Amino acid sequence: LQAVGIRALFGVAEDAARAEATIGALEPRVVVSDLFFLPEMTPRLFFAKQWLYVKNDTELRELTGLLREKGIDRFTLVLSALPGFRQVGDRALAEFLETAPLSAEPYRLPAPGSGFMTLLIGECRLQ
Repeated sequence: LQAVGIRALFGVAEDAARAEATIGALEPRVVVSDLFFLPEMTPRLFFAKQWLYVKNDTELRELTGLLREKGIDRFTLVLSALPGFRQVGDRALAEFLETAPLSAEPYRLPAPGSGFMTLLIGECRLQ
């Protein structure tokens, strides 16, 4: 049991390090996500990035106005590929991506170490 726990701990640490490296390598300073634990998962980026958490469809719909108000036209979007973890629905996400489309196909970052989840990471630009 202890060996399984140690392996899980190392796996989660490996997955977090890959997420941190991937997000850190992207140029936008602002990171938008519906994963509340993302800043804790990537602690070295906490002060290097500005974190915006959206916890539901309503907040996602209001985000475009907030970003424009703050003069933010580019940002990184990080979501879980697992629908059970995502806090925003498909319809609200599709509407949001019409006003802030992805610059390229999102990067799928699997979590083989923990088996916990796959992250979708992409850069967006407001229209």
